[in-house]
Amino acid sequence: MFISQKGLDLIKEFEGCILQSYDDYNDSIVNSGDSYRGTLTIGYGHIENVYAGQTISQEEADNMLKNDMAQYCNQLDEVVSEGAFGFSINQNMYDALVSFGYNLGQGCLRTLGANGTRDKQTVANMILEYRNKGSVWEQGLLRRRTAERELFLSDADVSQVDPQPVSQEPYEYDESGTASVCVDKLNVRTAPSLGGEIVASYGYGEEFTYNHVIIAEGYTWVRYTGASSGEYRYVAVKNIGEDKRYANCY
Repeated sequence: MFISQKGLDLIKEFEGCILQSYDDYNDSIVNSGDSYRGTLTIGYGHIENVYAGQTISQEEADNMLKNDMAQYCNQLDEVVSEGAFGFSINQNMYDALVSFGYNLGQGCLRTLGANGTRDKQTVANMILEYRNKGSVWEQGLLRRRTAERELFLSDADVSQVDPQPVSQEPYEYDESGTASVCVDKLNVRTAPSLGGEIVASYGYGEEFTYNHVIIAEGYTWVRYTGASSGEYRYVAVKNIGEDKRYANCY
């Protein structure tokens, strides 16, 4: 199962869209060199590989959200397969739970279902409890939880959206960092594509520096210039759809 347009619209409504990097603590724009208190974020709550001073287009924001949905739908699928909910999940329930998980994380999805001991109505009512009571964010979170609960209980039929981004064109940006390999073998290619020629590989625990990031073909790629060849080399550090990381970047 994958999120429907109705679920995407709900997430867009409550996340809002900011086309510059911002601090999720107070939604203030973070330019290059600025300090920030929370997590660097961009678009509709996207946090992967965001850097200070980054700007994106509306199309890039939409694609980031679609790519993020692949990860969060997979997380919900894991929780459902573990038996966290003691009833079948229809599309509207699924959409509401993806929004809930996108905002709160997979751990809260697990506690919400209480290992399958809660019925549908009880789970719907419990959604309202996840609102950070007494905080400055409580009222905003309560509005979101209320919308998620209403969608969860709705029986109207909806269709899933295509899990692939609307645009298949890659997007990229400059970012410098170090990647630490966390799999046994990680290939180095001549292009940011699984069709690129393999020219080298890294082993578990090896590190390398990079200066550019590309999102293409469902993967996050990093780029650097080969020391001996002087040509660009590309390494896939994450499979976005499967939420599988091959190297930790910092």
